[in-house]
Amino acid sequence: MNSGVRIFGEGLALETAAAYLGRGGTHLETSGFQGPPQGFGFGHADASALATNTFGVLGTVASGFTGAAPWVAVGELGNRWRVLYRGEKGCARCFVNALNGLVVGTFGPKAVRWGALAGWQYQRVLLGLDTGLGGRVQVDDSVEALSPFSAWQCDRHPGR
Repeated sequence: MNSGVRIFGEGLALETAAAYLGRGGTHLETSGFQGPPQGFGFGHADASALATNTFGVLGTVASGFTGAAPWVAVGELGNRWRVLYRGEKGCARCFVNALNGLVVGTFGPKAVRWGALAGWQYQRVLLGLDTGLGGRVQVDDSVEALSPFSAWQCDRHPGR
């Protein structure tokens, strides 16, 4: 795959997702990343890779999501972990609405689990297996699919 991902934000889940993708060969652009990527055994993408690759976004807060899909966010809302995604057919404004209230997750084993899931979700969107808008949510100790719902709708999609 000739693609990459811009990493931004902070937290163990995001560091785990970056490690998952980086060790799998995805080029990483980490200028906005608060974590220590060199500690995971992968390097930054070189200038030639940055010039020839299309980059999606993987992050923890709404302000960093710009450019082309895929977009994947990981964090907690209430006491539940979430991984949210936007593929090429997903509305950017609805995605940002879905991030309302999402915060950097707590430190611990669940952060590692959800970070790995975020990396996996990024790959699914990149491969075209998930092309719209959706995600995964923690329900007790399991993971369930999360479909877009009315609270995510932007002003371009009233009554959908």
